[in-house]
Amino acid sequence: PTHEASPINSVNVGGKRGSLLWGSRRWQRHGKYPLTDPVTTEKGLKFRVGIISDLDQESK
Repeated sequence: PTHEASPINSVNVGGKRGSLLWGSRRWQRHGKYPLTDPVTTEKGLKFRVGIISDLDQESK
C-alpha cells in the first residue's frame, strides 16, 4: 500500500512512522522528536518529518 502525502498527517518514511511538520511553531510543539532532512513532494512542497514512537499514538 502506498501512502500519499497529505497536508497534516502521519506518514511512513523509511519504514518509520513520522508526522508532517510544516511550520516552526508546530515543530516547537514537537521539539522532542528528531527531525529528518527536508522532503520535497511531487508538487514541490517542502516539509520535514519528525519521527515519533508508537507510544505517542496514545496521546493523540
